[in-house]
Amino acid sequence: AITSPAAAQVTYVCEAYGDGQFEITVDPANPAQASGLYRGSPEYGARVTPMDPLEEIPVASGFGYRNDELEFRGQGSQEALAIVNGTDLRCLAGGWPSWPLPARSYGGRLRAAASLEAEVIGSVPEGTEITLLFNSYEFLDGYEWFEVRLPDGTSGYHWGGIICLTGDYVPGTFGAC
Repeated sequence: AITSPAAAQVTYVCEAYGDGQFEITVDPANPAQASGLYRGSPEYGARVTPMDPLEEIPVASGFGYRNDELEFRGQGSQEALAIVNGTDLRCLAGGWPSWPLPARSYGGRLRAAASLEAEVIGSVPEGTEITLLFNSYEFLDGYEWFEVRLPDGTSGYHWGGIICLTGDYVPGTFGAC
């Protein structure tokens, strides 16, 4: 008989909430529960507070867990969503990359603000290596706008649907180049 290796547990690190962030660990060997903790930011002592176990809940596809503090849902193994007191927090497997990040453009316009209505301040040729400076959290058609820097030093906003990544995964972009 052929046996497959056991899937490793995955820890998702969520966006900041309050003075810290939630970390949720899903273990495929024990799918009925997930574990979690809240890690305070270093400025406030970096205190780690364990959470009550999250119990598995039925979902149409993917996975879902809940306890009295939050609900946690996802599909695949890269990105998930934690819902805390009505606030949606994106969570990434392994944690969030450090900015700035290398990327490439599929070509398009560089704008003065994160909007199609913003002034066009330049053009980005297809294949241009760009640097993602930060995420604006402004969405258009499921992708986000990012402040970017071009090789000549020009900065502006570029839509994530025409940005591919040459390094770490970042939600709101087209994906890997």
